[in-house]
Amino acid sequence: PFTTNPQVVDGVQLNRDVQPSTNAFGISEMVFFNKGFPAISLRLFTINRYEYNFPDKSEYKYGNTLLNSVFVSKKIFKYFFGILQVRSEWKFHDRDEANPNDNGGSEVINSGYYLLTLSPQVSYSIVGKWNLTAVYDIPLYKYYNGKQMTPAYSFALSLTRDFNLAKNQPSVNPDIVK
Repeated sequence: PFTTNPQVVDGVQLNRDVQPSTNAFGISEMVFFNKGFPAISLRLFTINRYEYNFPDKSEYKYGNTLLNSVFVSKKIFKYFFGILQVRSEWKFHDRDEANPNDNGGSEVINSGYYLLTLSPQVSYSIVGKWNLTAVYDIPLYKYYNGKQMTPAYSFALSLTRDFNLAKNQPSVNPDIVK
């Protein structure tokens, strides 16, 4: 977390929804699988992530999250790629031990969800080091517990740069490369 103390403005503690972090520690595990088909410029890969959150100082524990994504990436033409992602997100209920719910339990009723998203993307590689990507998220299925705000869609643009921090740069033998 940025801090384990909640942020306070003008002597008033900010609502949990606008805190800059969870104010608690957590653990995440990730598994990544990749399979390329160079002959047809196609790549399949998955990212699977599990996040476990510990309670904060006020005994509030954000729900654990399971994220699974399957990607298909295809080179359309030189430096231009099309990507299709299907992503599922499953977030368990938050728990608030200090403030029981109406049933006397610690489960926060208006928390937790399941979301299935289709995310078409296009990416352009600039000079082999920079990547400009446009992403459009379309929820295919969503189930939210209780009353929560839900996404209708989202759009993003990103610009990223690859850095090779290896001390010894790999050498390429032009006689081997075809």
